[in-house]
Parts: sequence; structure tokens; C-alpha cells
Amino acid sequence: MTTPNPDKLFTISCLRIWATKLLHMSSPSLSASLDSDLLMMHVLQVKKNYLFLHSDQVLTTSEKTQFISLVSRRQKGEPISYILGKKEFMGLNYQVDSSVLIPRPDTEILVEQVCKELNSRTQVQILDIGTGSGCIAISLAKKIEGSLVSGWDICPKALAVAQRNWQTYNENTSSSVLFTQQDMTEKFSEKNLSSYDLIVSNPPYISLKEYQDLCTSVKDYEPFKALVGGEDGLFFYQQLAKKAPLLLKKDGM
Repeated sequence: MTTPNPDKLFTISCLRIWATKLLHMSSPSLSASLDSDLLMMHVLQVKKNYLFLHSDQVLTTSEKTQFISLVSRRQKGEPISYILGKKEFMGLNYQVDSSVLIPRPDTEILVEQVCKELNSRTQVQILDIGTGSGCIAISLAKKIEGSLVSGWDICPKALAVAQRNWQTYNENTSSSVLFTQQDMTEKFSEKNLSSYDLIVSNPPYISLKEYQDLCTSVKDYEPFKALVGGEDGLFFYQQLAKKAPLLLKKDGM
């Protein structure tokens, strides 16, 4: 990685231009300019307009070192969401790290469809299988008044992330969310049988062959278990089809 010329002033403008050029050269497909701005905003803890209003501001040695380090990570392909430690989903910024899949905008459609299917019902019991960062479970808890949402995941580190997100966003809601470590391939507790009005899941769905063709920023950084659903990608769908009837109430969906 090429560092900026030490003879030049390390201004916001100079460093942003340097980072944008560097990121674009390493991968033209990257949103280089946006990533450069996001990393600078993260280092300075400011909003975007600050970068333009204070373009001649010289960074401190500590700020400069941190910015260069973050740009280096991005240049190597690490997702910007992991570097920043957050990803927006349904209008909220969720904490993320390498133990959870980065929430995708397409998954917002899943939340919207659940709300549409429930048609303004309240106090429903919802199970989110493979909750990851908890973004689906928490979004539903905030949108569906008085709901009781359970989030299952096999990974303790993922559950810790989900719990932190719930602690951040659990105010001003009449709903509750409980995150639990559970392997859906194992026997369920009696208390979970015939308990839920609705099961929602965005399970791993990539086949082993497809996994080999993934881009570096996904394959080398996001958790394998959250991506790959067995050899053909359908393992967890088969499990859901088999186990959902045991967990749903009579008229559950």
C-alpha cells in the first residue's frame, strides 16, 4: 500500500483524494469515493457536510494513522460495514462484526412482507431462525406492537451482537425480544412446540460451488456458516420445511 506523501499537508481534502484514487486502483468496482468519505467521517466522528466545510483541516497524527489503517483494510477487500462496525437496516444502524452476516437491503422486503401478512395484528409470537445481527427480529418487534419475538442462532458471538443491538433499540416499544442459542437440527424444548404464530428466516442458501465463486469481500470476511446451506444450498430450507410444523400454532404461517 502506498502512503500519502509526508511532505504534503494531511488535510481532509488531500487524504480523501488519495484514498479515493487508491481504492479505485485496487478495485474499480468499489465505491471508492463514498468509502473514502465514510472512513473519514468515522475517524473524525462527523457528518458528510463537515468534510466539505472543513476540507483544509489538518488531521492529527493519531487521526491520520487511523485513517490510513482503515483505508488499507478496505483496499484488501474487507467490507466497509465491518470496518465501520455498523450497517443500516430499516432505518436503524445495527452493530455488525465478522461473526454475523452483513444485512442486505433485499432482506428489508422480508420484514415488510411479514408486516403485510400479519395485517395489523398485535401481540403475536414470532420466531426468527438464524437471527444473526438480530436485524429482522428487532425490526419486527418495533413494527408489531406487543409482539413476543424469539431469535435463534447457533453462534454465541452472533447472539452477543444481536443482544447489543436490542439493548440499543429496545426503548419506546411494547414488544419483547429474546435471543437464544439453538441448533434447528437438534431436538426442540417442549415449551417451543406449537408456540409461534409466525416463523421468519433468511437462512444460508449458497451452495458449495457458488461459494467458491463469491467475491473476496464476501468469501474471505463473512461467516461461512451464515452463507453456505450445504452442498446444494437447500439444507436449511429442508430443515425449515420439516421442523416448522412442530413449532407453529395451528393457524401459524
